[in-house]
Amino acid sequence: MKHGIRTLGFIDWDIFLAERNKDVTFTLDFHIDAGFSFANAVAHRKIHKEKAKSVAMDDSLRIPTVIFNFQEKIKVEHLKISSISIKNVDYQFSDITEKYIITVIFSDEEIDYEKFQKDLNFRYDENDSLDKNVVNQIYFTSHFKERAEKIKDEIVSFIELSGHFAKYSHSSLNLYLNEEGLYFRILQSGGGIKTAGHNPIHPLLLRRDRLISLKDTYDKIPVQYKKYYQKGIHYQFLGFFDESFLCFYKLIENLFYCEDFLMLFHQNNDKFEELKGIQKSRKKPGNQKKMISFICEWIIEADCSSIQEQNKLFELFEDLITIRNEIAHGSDQNEKSNIAIRQLITLSNVMLNHVIFRL
Repeated sequence: MKHGIRTLGFIDWDIFLAERNKDVTFTLDFHIDAGFSFANAVAHRKIHKEKAKSVAMDDSLRIPTVIFNFQEKIKVEHLKISSISIKNVDYQFSDITEKYIITVIFSDEEIDYEKFQKDLNFRYDENDSLDKNVVNQIYFTSHFKERAEKIKDEIVSFIELSGHFAKYSHSSLNLYLNEEGLYFRILQSGGGIKTAGHNPIHPLLLRRDRLISLKDTYDKIPVQYKKYYQKGIHYQFLGFFDESFLCFYKLIENLFYCEDFLMLFHQNNDKFEELKGIQKSRKKPGNQKKMISFICEWIIEADCSSIQEQNKLFELFEDLITIRNEIAHGSDQNEKSNIAIRQLITLSNVMLNHVIFRL
């Protein structure tokens, strides 16, 4: 199994549907970074057994692969696990964690070929411009990916609840259908956390004048606001979307309540007195809605939006308040906050670009 890939040949879904085999098994491979070390344990045992002062930390250690044969006695919902193996694939002792590949062989009690065909027929009609093979690929990849993710999440969670750090290595998930000793590829999946490759910047597009302009803008932003922005970006990149959301929300909140934001409005303007009143009663219940409502109206006045666009904007900001409150009360909003962060970043940039900070 070179580089964790068993085969590059994808399954033929037409044959899968025609055979209607309910006894199929699947092989799931994925990598983790873990806070435990097979290598150190093997090395310590070797030192003790051979009464040696030291051992070479290389392939001569012959670190065994751990295999658990569960004979389908372990289940994750309707998925029956036959075996799980854990193999050390890379140990770099300058790193905090070690890398392992986990292999799971399982079966699915809920394979329903009639439902598959019914769902596909509906999708053929809905996407009549697409080749049926493409529709099949999209449908089955999504269907079986969900099952693979459940098993992967359960195993990583179990390792962590056993007292050891474990983190799924993204873009390492591979799922295969097994038949008569052969592997048929279903999917390779990346996702969740970003990598630098998700943010391409061509070096020849970087311009000196643009960088100088950005530097001038950033220099005018007070340090406390820069910290919230930087932490928000940092958490977003690492996949901690709730934490990122709160950073940008806090940035917007602090910008709203600062005197520099108040100075955007002339003292004779009704908005000046309204904002001044809201700022004085910062800690009063319901002030979140007042803040968001004020920012909405400020954007609408500047943008001259249509009524329909204004209503959408108010709905969007209401959703932001809801997500913020849910996170504050300990509810996991990772999926929603991942999407909402984009709006908060845009709003943060708008406010930072309009406020004239007094240095």
